[in-house]
Amino acid sequence: MTSGVIQNGYESTNVGTTRCLRSRCTSAGVVEFTMSGSTTWKSCTTPGGTIGNLPGYAGTVTCPTDAANFCAGLTASGSSGIVTETSPTPPPPPGLGTPTAPTPRPPVQTPAPPPPAGQSSTPAPTTAASATVTGTVIITGNNFGTLLQNAELTVRLENAFRTDVANLLGTVVANVLVTRMSLGSLVVAYGVVDRVKSEVDTAFSGAISNGGAAWMPEVRALYTTTGASDSPTLTSAETAAESSQCGEIDTETCAIILVGVGVVLIILLILCCYCCCCRKKEEAATGGAHLYHQQAHEPYGATGGHGRRR
Repeated sequence: MTSGVIQNGYESTNVGTTRCLRSRCTSAGVVEFTMSGSTTWKSCTTPGGTIGNLPGYAGTVTCPTDAANFCAGLTASGSSGIVTETSPTPPPPPGLGTPTAPTPRPPVQTPAPPPPAGQSSTPAPTTAASATVTGTVIITGNNFGTLLQNAELTVRLENAFRTDVANLLGTVVANVLVTRMSLGSLVVAYGVVDRVKSEVDTAFSGAISNGGAAWMPEVRALYTTTGASDSPTLTSAETAAESSQCGEIDTETCAIILVGVGVVLIILLILCCYCCCCRKKEEAATGGAHLYHQQAHEPYGATGGHGRRR
């Protein structure tokens, strides 16, 4: 049941509702209504029919097209046959015109500063290990600039890329790092923990062979929100050499270990050189003394001298 009536002398923008009236159903299933402030009930005898000429009111009331469903709704709602009663808006003081509800002021929001145009450097998540494989991919798309010019969308793009790469490589999102994002097409520098170079190369090669798009549903879903007519596609993927010397040791600790090993090797080299020099000097001294001792005990002329015996 809808009401298009308004009490004489009042104005309202709330049309097509059950304002200004109450409704009920009789035991015979007849819908009745009465105007606000009145004790006289009107019966809806024609489904979907309209009733006007209501004392003190302008407009008409439209009866429900299905009285049975309407009455069942009243019974289910527990309203004892009364649907609603809306008090009319009181008239404004003379000279002030029709009152209007104040428009609520929207909350003040301070937008996050956008990253430099065409580039993002959101810190990578902290992990217990350094990336074992690093690389760069190129994804074509005309509207990536729209995403990278908004700080919130940039973070969402990075998370979408990390999710897609993790699913591609069969690892968890925390093991995929994004170190740089820039434009031309979208260029993403990334790192992966717990995977080797050959695995990453094979996975991205397969993604490109399959069209370059199906492997990244999260990136494509976010990209479509920009209203772009094209679809992002992976066209290039390159990986750098693996970080195999330090394994899962962080970079700083690895550097300290390498320096320590270098110092130890230098000390050992110095000791070796010192020992070799000492040995040569000892051999030289021992050899000279032995020769002198031998010559001192040989008879004169035993070595070809010209002396004679007495």
